[in-house]
Amino acid sequence: MSLQTVIKTWDGNDTEALKTAYREYVEAPDFADQLIALLAYGNCQPGASWLLKYGAERQTSPDLSAEQLADLLAQAGQLQSWQSRLHLLQILPHIQIPAESVTVLEYWLRSGLQDSNKFVRAWSYGGFYLLSEQYPQYREEADAFIRIAMRDEVPSVKARLRQLGISAS
Repeated sequence: MSLQTVIKTWDGNDTEALKTAYREYVEAPDFADQLIALLAYGNCQPGASWLLKYGAERQTSPDLSAEQLADLLAQAGQLQSWQSRLHLLQILPHIQIPAESVTVLEYWLRSGLQDSNKFVRAWSYGGFYLLSEQYPQYREEADAFIRIAMRDEVPSVKARLRQLGISAS
């Protein structure tokens, strides 16, 4: 079964099929490129983004080049499912944000702060904070966002920020 078929037919719950596909395809030289390309297709987004996250968290996949990271982050605004948006947000702690992607990522993170899904909001606050760690010109604004979140957000968002070690300064 091809990687695309595995991803397209994933039920969104049982990750064993994706883990098996990961082990089978991770050594392919175009593995990351395939996953990034599959993000363009709505029915493939959750599986492809999950596999990218899985590799990033385990540091078992080849490092993404700056060009691949830029391609990945450029797709952020096209992600349809909240799960795919969350997966991409969960990749951010594991990467160096390319300078050419800062503007698109900043815009996407700002929209994530307004997302109806509390997990996406929580991770968007964290993502903005990570952006400010790599690009200090965003520090003041990130701190302001965190203060607002710690005052106004639902408890689960506040808890996620505390887990990240982020507090209102």
